[in-house]
Amino acid sequence: MVAVGCGDDDDDDEGGTPTSTTSDATDTATSTSTAEAPKQPKRGGKLIAAVASSPVHYDHQQIAGIQGDGRVYNQLLKLGAGQEILNDLAESYETPEPNVYIFKLRQGVKFQDIAPANGRAMVAEDVVYSIERARTDDPAFTNRWMWTSLTGLEALDDSTVKATFERPFGSALFHFAAPSAGVLAKEVVDQFGDLKEAKSRIGTGPFVLRDAKKDEIVTYERNPGYFDPALPYLDEIEHLVIPERLSRIVALRTGQVDMIPWQSGVSDIEEARRGMSDVTVDTRPSDAVTALGFNHAFAPLNDERVR
Repeated sequence: MVAVGCGDDDDDDEGGTPTSTTSDATDTATSTSTAEAPKQPKRGGKLIAAVASSPVHYDHQQIAGIQGDGRVYNQLLKLGAGQEILNDLAESYETPEPNVYIFKLRQGVKFQDIAPANGRAMVAEDVVYSIERARTDDPAFTNRWMWTSLTGLEALDDSTVKATFERPFGSALFHFAAPSAGVLAKEVVDQFGDLKEAKSRIGTGPFVLRDAKKDEIVTYERNPGYFDPALPYLDEIEHLVIPERLSRIVALRTGQVDMIPWQSGVSDIEEARRGMSDVTVDTRPSDAVTALGFNHAFAPLNDERVR
């Protein structure tokens, strides 16, 4: 199982209920597959997914929406099925006051063994740095709105993070679980200047981004140093860029790819299933949001009564 957050983690920002097409694994909300999922997962194998495009860039803190890369990064928390809050880098948390959260970090978590992080231990200061970077006043950091009510963030020690909000904040835990809250290593940002290059995508997650050819393919390999030695099951994931919608469906039906992620529309699922007995659809609740914005500069939308 490849876990991701809101929508496809290739920084796609479509809303609505996600849909995807898969074989023996799924990483999005609704999936169609060319093989029935095994009852017991087995170690090994490669998953090939057809995606519509390459990421615009690889800095998840500078992408509109709350996208991230759940293969490469972890957050303090994560969202399970039905929006259940689960522990991720935090093994526990408490709320001594209604507006205060104290997170105890999981032991044995290391950044991927790639320079400049070089497999060092992840500590509380990394969590603080990552969120502080995201909540800068720089307008390029489009997710800073998530942290506007956060008034204090500190590392009490290497394994404890304290977050204080100006008042009780109902969405706090969901924001700590958002894919865009993936924890970074400061030295990676220092070396690359930002995280827009594919080679700068270095985190604590279950997969390592090994190669990225724009408009062609993105390849991930299993992280042998992942803090859960039983995971991930897959050895490799490939995102094969196929811009044309019908070509993605053909690729699935002919076995060229195992999965079409949720960027494809609901109608694509029916096309993928037509005449096929081994294509299945898997669905779960989604936290994706669709919004409609008005241009206030022109009549009649410059009149709030019309809006």
